[in-house]
Amino acid sequence: MAKLMYKQLLFSKHTVFILLILLATSVLSFGYSFMSRLMWINLVETGTYGGSLERTLELIENYNGTQFIREMWFNPVTEAAVLKIILLIAWIGVYFTAQLQIERENGFGNLVITRSSYAERFRNILLSQTLYIVTVMFVYVFLSVLLAFLVGGVPSTGFRLGDGDYIGRLSLLGTYFAQFVWLSVMLSAFNAFSLVCSAWIRHKLLLRILPFLLYIIIPDVVGTIIGNTFPATAPILWRYVSGGLISLLEFVFFQPHLTALQALFSHLGVVTSLVAFLILYRPHIKKGSVNYL
Repeated sequence: MAKLMYKQLLFSKHTVFILLILLATSVLSFGYSFMSRLMWINLVETGTYGGSLERTLELIENYNGTQFIREMWFNPVTEAAVLKIILLIAWIGVYFTAQLQIERENGFGNLVITRSSYAERFRNILLSQTLYIVTVMFVYVFLSVLLAFLVGGVPSTGFRLGDGDYIGRLSLLGTYFAQFVWLSVMLSAFNAFSLVCSAWIRHKLLLRILPFLLYIIIPDVVGTIIGNTFPATAPILWRYVSGGLISLLEFVFFQPHLTALQALFSHLGVVTSLVAFLILYRPHIKKGSVNYL
């Protein structure tokens, strides 16, 4: 059953739609990076660059597809990464969170659980949605890297983070894979917790906006109010707001020497969602089974 549901999701028009939207944000970011590289080239050609010519030429050489991908996630001017996070969280709410409630209302859920259990139905839905999220994220990251290389060029050597660490070509492949893993784990955790909340929320519209409320609106509002009032809480609250959700990529690119415990702390939003899901799973199954009676 989960395999059939996964195929239905994968070959739906929604797959093409979300990929086009995400890739459009990537293309906009790559366009900004491409113009920045042209600007540096123009400064060298006109002799108006500042500082060392050797450093400027090194910067231009470093401005390849890898730099384009880095700026897509960490450029504070374009804010492309925050926009992606908002779109993805809205996506899981619109297409996934309300599925159980929709099945209750149209009677399909009652038909299904007459042949199985509610727990089995819930697991099949969660598994199919998780596999679908992982697949879409893999395709998206792969196409984004491909587009970045087409526009910015394939790096012939490794990548230097300014005056910081040098990342070899093999390690660069690891950073691309980390983007896929990070997006998949984050969205799967958020979706699992949102879906488990559906036993207590019966309104489809509220369910569809639930992930957006839980992971965008509430963290930003609470983080701003409490973080400004009690500055000591800011480092923790930052991990829950949309900008702070880019922690894993920050870990890979900027702080490769962080310990596992520090990396885990950087993912409090994901960890909290997974723990909450595990706590609510059994109560959800019990409540959901009663709702179908």
